[in-house]
Amino acid sequence: MLEMKLLNAGALLAYLAGLAFYIAYMLRNREKHGRMGRKLFAAGLVLNVIALVHRGIAIERLPLTNLYESALVLSCLTGALFAYVTLKYKLNAVGVFVLPILSALTLAAYVNIPPGGAGSFPAGFWNQAHIIAL
Repeated sequence: MLEMKLLNAGALLAYLAGLAFYIAYMLRNREKHGRMGRKLFAAGLVLNVIALVHRGIAIERLPLTNLYESALVLSCLTGALFAYVTLKYKLNAVGVFVLPILSALTLAAYVNIPPGGAGSFPAGFWNQAHIIAL
């Protein structure tokens, strides 16, 4: 559990620092700020992916059953899409809009880590009802 909190906190800090550099890039139009924003974003994404893999290994299944896991998966997917767009189209300015979303998702994951780390599906009727509804 402590590892997940540290990984999420590190990703959140990297995203927020990257956001600050992307804002500086927008205001001053200096490429060095854009490069530093990309590096910090990449560090945050790596920490986010490590947290996702760690969670999957800890619970021995695909992590999609609670708010923490959903926010973690969504932040990884959003980050991967942003990385693709940034590499393909060289759009540094988009980071000003994407990194607040990534920061909010990572903060949601950080705040909602279940106690005990693992969590489980609800048992009984509600479990069956949710499975059938999907």
